[in-house]
Amino acid sequence: MAIYRGTGSTGTGGESDFAQLAQDAEDAAAAALVSENNAELAETNAETAASQAESHAYLASLSESQAASSATSASGSASTATTQATNAANSATAAATSASNASTSATNAANSATSASTSASTATTQATNAANSATAAASSASAALTSSTNAASSASTATTQATNASNSASAAATSATNASNSASAASTSATNAANSATSASTSATNAAASAAAAAATVTSKVSKSGDTMTGPLIVGVNTSTDALRITQVGAGNALVVEDSANPDATPFVVDSAGNVGIGTSLPSAYGAQFVLASSSANNPTLVSRNAVNDASSSSWFFDKERAGAIVQSNDSLAKIRFRGFDGAAFPTAASIETYVDGTPGTNDMPGRLVFSTTADGASSPTERMRIDSAGRVGIGGSPAAGFNFNIVQPITGATTTYALINQGTINSGVTSAANIFTSAVATQATAFNIGSVRHFFAFNTSIGAGSSVTNQYGFFAESTLTGATNNYGFYSNIAAGTGRYNFYAAGSATNYFAGDIEAGYIYARKSVATPAGGTAAYLMGASNVGIYFGSGAPTVSANKGSLYLRTDGSTTNDRMYVNTNGGTTWTAVITAA
Repeated sequence: MAIYRGTGSTGTGGESDFAQLAQDAEDAAAAALVSENNAELAETNAETAASQAESHAYLASLSESQAASSATSASGSASTATTQATNAANSATAAATSASNASTSATNAANSATSASTSASTATTQATNAANSATAAASSASAALTSSTNAASSASTATTQATNASNSASAAATSATNASNSASAASTSATNAANSATSASTSATNAAASAAAAAATVTSKVSKSGDTMTGPLIVGVNTSTDALRITQVGAGNALVVEDSANPDATPFVVDSAGNVGIGTSLPSAYGAQFVLASSSANNPTLVSRNAVNDASSSSWFFDKERAGAIVQSNDSLAKIRFRGFDGAAFPTAASIETYVDGTPGTNDMPGRLVFSTTADGASSPTERMRIDSAGRVGIGGSPAAGFNFNIVQPITGATTTYALINQGTINSGVTSAANIFTSAVATQATAFNIGSVRHFFAFNTSIGAGSSVTNQYGFFAESTLTGATNNYGFYSNIAAGTGRYNFYAAGSATNYFAGDIEAGYIYARKSVATPAGGTAAYLMGASNVGIYFGSGAPTVSANKGSLYLRTDGSTTNDRMYVNTNGGTTWTAVITAA
């Protein structure tokens, strides 16, 4: 502001200068008043910003508390929720810090506003003093000059104070802006904290919902170190999807269960191809989908137990199809092979196999069982017995039609051999009869006729080229068959009747009996030489009336009515005699010329 000095003490120009000075003072006072108003407005705005900052800080603090509570609730749901809750807590802490900064900025703004208000008050006082000086100047030029000088000085001071007030107001506005920015940052941080808390709560809710939907209860005391978990792990699941899925796309095993320190030589293994090994770490080395291996005594052992209180049993099923098509006759359905290590490999010692035994159809599956063993010196098994679909049994070969039991096994092994022998021991409980080989067949209940039923049938031995048989017996009772009270090489107990024979020899060959013959009421005996006078009856009835043979005249004592046939070459004509007294008296009845 310019300061005007007059050229004289009473001139007109001097009064104008003083009037101008007064006007300038009034303008300065008005400007100071505007500055004061602006400062008060700035103070009000600063206070409002501070209040808003404090409100945002309170909301941020509340958000922090809610976020912490949400984080605490979410921390127990899942590790992911815990992490998000921790982030929320960190965001809330940042929000609290921002709010604190905003509060500090608001305090600074309030202090600046107070300073501005003080400066404005001072400016107002100075302006009043200037007005008073201007009034005094109108009364007295000298006083006016002095007052004008004072007013100029006061105006300069007022200008300085106004400038300070403006600067203070600007600083207050800057502080308010900073407070607003801090409050905005605090609000953003609080919003982020709220969002993080909401996300944490949502994650926790989702985790709880997933747990409730899966109805899964995980009880675990598992500790994790690197790729290793230690401790018991129990998983209970109620779900319509896979409870546990392990996907192995590499070359390693999909699952290994060990019962000793790693590596366990005999673990439970599921390899990448789906092969299962129990007791071995390499099931694929056996060329099988399931391997049960052990080096312990009496192991491995496989048990299938049914403990149901009913008549059911354990079951094993061996199924065969032709890629969805029906099987065909002679298709192999299942094989059980018994193998032993020969030092280099595992050749088969015996086997049981099942085949389709005929043309199958719907609800029609004929089958046969084949039992095979490997002979000494051989490396593969040979069929030993077969049961076909009709229930017929073949030993050493197939049972042909009409043979329920067919033995074609070579008879060998010793100089005296037996194709079939029963060496069982009759126990003490058998007190009536022990029937070793019994035939008790029956005929079907329908109209038909069978020409012959042979309970025992012997036919000629096929004599191979270059071989011979000295004696052939249809039935043979060994001479050692003598240990019982009564011993019968052959026993028949058929009652008399038409068409009944206890013994029937239909052939024309000679019937030879080395021992005596006792046939009903007639006994036939054979002596080595014909005794002189007859010493024994060759044929004798139940009443001891017999037929005697002898050399020379009869001298033997016999029952009355007995006959004597003379066998010597004597020239006498007496050849047959009759006992007439029951002693040694014989009368010739036939005389030969």
